[in-house]
Amino acid sequence: MVRGCPPGMGHQFQMSWTPVFTGVTTFHDLIIKPLYKRFLIKYKIRREGNSRTPDMSNQKIFTRDFLFCFLAQCGFSSVLFALVPTLPIYLSKSGMREAQIGVLIGIASLFSLMLRPFVGKGLSRTPEKNFLFAGTLMLTLSLGALLWVPPFWPILIVRIFQGASSALFYTTSFTFIASISPQEHRGQSISIYYLSNNVAFALVPSLAMALVNSLDFPFNFTLLFLVCISLGICSLFLILKLGKREFTPPAESALKGQPLLNRAAVPPAIMASLSNITWGAMVAFFPLYAIRHGVNNPGFILMAIDLTHQTL
Repeated sequence: MVRGCPPGMGHQFQMSWTPVFTGVTTFHDLIIKPLYKRFLIKYKIRREGNSRTPDMSNQKIFTRDFLFCFLAQCGFSSVLFALVPTLPIYLSKSGMREAQIGVLIGIASLFSLMLRPFVGKGLSRTPEKNFLFAGTLMLTLSLGALLWVPPFWPILIVRIFQGASSALFYTTSFTFIASISPQEHRGQSISIYYLSNNVAFALVPSLAMALVNSLDFPFNFTLLFLVCISLGICSLFLILKLGKREFTPPAESALKGQPLLNRAAVPPAIMASLSNITWGAMVAFFPLYAIRHGVNNPGFILMAIDLTHQTL
């Protein structure tokens, strides 16, 4: 007799609910239990995977190639940032007019901008190390040419080569760092790598101006260019030390029809260009303006600008 049931109803209650209990038990054994076991297995694997110590050989950011490329970028950027406060002064002392100085300063950035899409497309067919070496070599040779080409048109050609060298190096270096970085830490790796630019911009302009102020013209600029050439040679040596990576260019059919410019990149590129217009005007004429107003070393102001930018 089932407790709680009226007399004579227990047997009927037990007989009526027996199929239900049997069906629930069967459903549990055939459906619920296998799904539960499958869930436990997946959960256990996921938990073990999260708690397992990662393989640091595959997760390192500071690899040999990363450090060599970081130091090469420091040298390359130091050369360019040494010219930021000093080149307008050198051109002014060489007899250039202000309009000519503006053209000579801006033409390098213009050619760098024009060539970057072609460099990016060329990276799909050429190893990064080749472009890094070519860009650094072009910059080093152009610095040597500055020692002997004071007229306007030869310097214009030199500045075009410097713009092409920056397009080759900067586009390739960040592509190279992204390709050798662990996928899980790629953003962190690129952020750390970008510090090479920040360090160079914070320190080098003031040091370059201090060197220029320590000697008379033109020996001060001769020594400055020789120091920059030495930095370029060091960067070349570091790039040659980069390891050989397997490079398999994609098939021509995969590259055919790809646009040179990505439409999604156009709006941020326009915004960056608008902000850099002000920066370009300041770089071209701020050193001369500062010196005329009694500032012996405009590099310190550039250092303050960089430190404020990084702090904010």
